[in-house]
Amino acid sequence: MSWTNLAGIGSCSPKVLFQTSSTSGLTNFIKSLYDATTEKSNRSCRFAGAAKSPNACTFAPTIVQMTLFDKILHIDKKEKRITCEGGVLMRTLMEVLDREGLMLKCVPSYVETTVAGCLATATHSSGLDTHSLCDYVVALTLIDGTGQTREFHEDQDRQRLRTAACHLGVLGAVVQVTLQAEEKSVWHLHSRPVSIAHAVKHSLQLTNVQKHEYYRLWWVPHTRMCYHSFGKRVDLANPVIKGQYRAHEKQKKSIWYRLGAALRGDWLRHTVVQRCLWLTSFFPCLQPLVNKLYRRAFYSSAQTQFGSALECFTFDCLFKQWANEWAVDAASAPEVLRRLQDMIEKDNLHLHFPIEFRFSGADETLLSPAAGRQTCWVGVVMYRPLGREAPDTIRCYNRFCELMTAMGGRPHWAKYYQWGEKEMERAYGENWSAFLRLRAELDPKDIFVNEWFNNLLSLTPGNSTRSNMND
Repeated sequence: MSWTNLAGIGSCSPKVLFQTSSTSGLTNFIKSLYDATTEKSNRSCRFAGAAKSPNACTFAPTIVQMTLFDKILHIDKKEKRITCEGGVLMRTLMEVLDREGLMLKCVPSYVETTVAGCLATATHSSGLDTHSLCDYVVALTLIDGTGQTREFHEDQDRQRLRTAACHLGVLGAVVQVTLQAEEKSVWHLHSRPVSIAHAVKHSLQLTNVQKHEYYRLWWVPHTRMCYHSFGKRVDLANPVIKGQYRAHEKQKKSIWYRLGAALRGDWLRHTVVQRCLWLTSFFPCLQPLVNKLYRRAFYSSAQTQFGSALECFTFDCLFKQWANEWAVDAASAPEVLRRLQDMIEKDNLHLHFPIEFRFSGADETLLSPAAGRQTCWVGVVMYRPLGREAPDTIRCYNRFCELMTAMGGRPHWAKYYQWGEKEMERAYGENWSAFLRLRAELDPKDIFVNEWFNNLLSLTPGNSTRSNMND
């Protein structure tokens, strides 16, 4: 029996793969682990959702599959809140809210992930007026390492809830979550190309980012161009906006529009692009050419879109990939772009596309990488086309990690990084200490600790994608 993630980066052979849809069954299973006399390393248990995190966070001798905890439990339309089980997919949650005239403030780019998994990794959207999903948790229920049910409520102990919200999977099994939503809006998203010089001098400056409720910028390495998107809510009561919206909806329904979308998506992006990247894994010198062609095909003209937040802000992440994303002070975004250019040129790196810049407000959640400061999230993707590794992936990622750490960055928990105890203490300070105190209370026998988490407690920084359990 083998377990891996969607990207196929590493795998393990758990001795036990447990799955249930009942809280009582899960409670009894955790109690059996607590009562066991086996060695700690063999008792280690991790919770898995949709298996989308491209690192070793779920690798353990015992894996509990949580995807059967997939029920929407309650919607409070007056308070604009939704209560669900931890294994519900984000897409399902947002579609249910949409039907009820509600939406989440935090809409991530990728929504085929579970709610509990998104909390564990502080999943975020983009816009300085938004926060990570953790900050919208108003109640959280989990089963701790002793088999006890623990409840955290915003109106009873806000600080304790904010400590537990980004749980890293080491506090217990998240069985129930209540999230704050808001009234549904129709969004108008504009996207257009912009030069890298303009991006550094204007687009990525806070004075510009703050103008837009939603803002995102992509840079295609080995080119001098970026592509940025900015969104705002619109009022369909306005006759001009309503006319534009209806025209857009009519266009989407046309057979030519749907045929073009299918060709550009399934055929061009998933088939042609993947094979081009596969070719560059043998001939890296072709990478700049492929990047330039991709930019011309997809990011060379302006686009306009109307729709829900789910329709406007999520996108196709293409195929299997490594992921490396860091959270830095939002004011540092232009400098990050400059240094990335220098890094690529100096080290002669061949990178895939795009490098993404997104933004969020200062989080209250203690272990959110955006805790305490307005944040720019910088993500570097390297694909695994047809299972092939790009020659520069690890070299690029290690250099990127060094650059981001030097700039005071904090890594995205679901992705690639090499951190240990010193880095955690320097980046999170008392937040890290408070989290460890709560963790010791909820999991006194370290049942939920695996090698991935142990690396964060070690004096020697560990790689988040590697595990001694790798097959």
